[in-house]
Amino acid sequence: MVRGLTAVAALLVAVAPAAAQPTAIDPPRIVPWHLIGNVGLAMSRTRVEYAYGQPTHEPEFTDVAGTGLFTYRGGGDLGVFYEQGHVVWIETHSSYYRTRDHFGVGSRVPLRPCHRTTRNPCEHRWNGFVLRPATVYESGGIWKHLQWFKSVAYGKRHVLVQFEVSRGVVQWIWVASM
Repeated sequence: MVRGLTAVAALLVAVAPAAAQPTAIDPPRIVPWHLIGNVGLAMSRTRVEYAYGQPTHEPEFTDVAGTGLFTYRGGGDLGVFYEQGHVVWIETHSSYYRTRDHFGVGSRVPLRPCHRTTRNPCEHRWNGFVLRPATVYESGGIWKHLQWFKSVAYGKRHVLVQFEVSRGVVQWIWVASM
């Protein structure tokens, strides 16, 4: 009897550390260029909310299809747009999410020499991305910033990837199905 209890106790000691480890429900990943955390393009809203719960912020205005920016909290904040109940846009301002080679918010992007094109006398490129100035008109006025763009194919989808930089440091990343 004592031998049996000793064996059970040894088994519990061996298994307890594994059972005590929390499981990651929101991995700190960006899978180029279709997944941030556990949110992927074309994923259903039900699946996103199963993983993250209800949004921490819902848009002030949505159209009849429920389109608007919903914010979810995992290891960092994720912004998600839905169209017909499926993800069409994922964004983050959080440095929690990274690609395998550690690219994410907070990464430095070097400004490489100009490339002359038929449309642009000075086009900056980095890892397939093209730097473009962007102007956003908001209620508070005009906001100008620099964004890197890349258009890729993912399966049958056309995906636009964009990240914004300030002084060469990534501030925001988004991927959208077009």
